[in-house]
Amino acid sequence: MGLTFYNDTRTQLVALTGAPPNASLNGVTLSVNREMRDDLSGYASVSYSSGNEFGGHDEILFANVGFNLALSETLSLYGYNRFLYHTAAQVSVGPGYQATDDETVIGIRRNF
Repeated sequence: MGLTFYNDTRTQLVALTGAPPNASLNGVTLSVNREMRDDLSGYASVSYSSGNEFGGHDEILFANVGFNLALSETLSLYGYNRFLYHTAAQVSVGPGYQATDDETVIGIRRNF
């Protein structure tokens, strides 16, 4: 299990017209990995970040969950789902927006 906090503060060398020269990003991530059996492991994480960049404010929520099942020494079945929610407001380089993305993948992996 992991918990990570992060902060990033930057000063742009060449500021965009109409945008303040400073930017900041703050966030937190919670993650967990678990071996449920010798051949089956899983993971999950959720992240949230809030930024002030380009004269505006944005927020991002990202979550994912997945598994890996060993079928043999060289083959494994894996799957994951990722969800992203992003919103931005008062951004000087374009209009505000809100976006979501949800992706599910299932596959077979072969190791050589």
